[in-house]
Amino acid sequence: MAYQETTAQQLKQLLDQSPANALVLDVRSKAEYTSGHIAGTTNLPLSKLAENISTVPKHKELYVTCGSGHRSLVALELLQASGFTKLHNVTSGLQGWVQAGYPIVTAAQSF
Repeated sequence: MAYQETTAQQLKQLLDQSPANALVLDVRSKAEYTSGHIAGTTNLPLSKLAENISTVPKHKELYVTCGSGHRSLVALELLQASGFTKLHNVTSGLQGWVQAGYPIVTAAQSF
């Protein structure tokens, strides 16, 4: 495993303390993303990740999230194969974030 597991609680703490040190990549579809996402995340749907991977900065800690944790694992495999090393899987995805009681927003920032 070439990535670290990160809980919703750990991600919330990171975003509250030092958001500039990380990029949170939401790999859900654009429709899913616009219906609700974690503030400050960037949407790059899994279906478009391969063709846009050069736009993702390799120097930042990259936290990958989706709806429940499955698509993020697929994205992490692709990122790792493309030379990314600072990778984190947000376990339980947005579902875990919401279950922890953290807020979501509906405005979009998308590739």
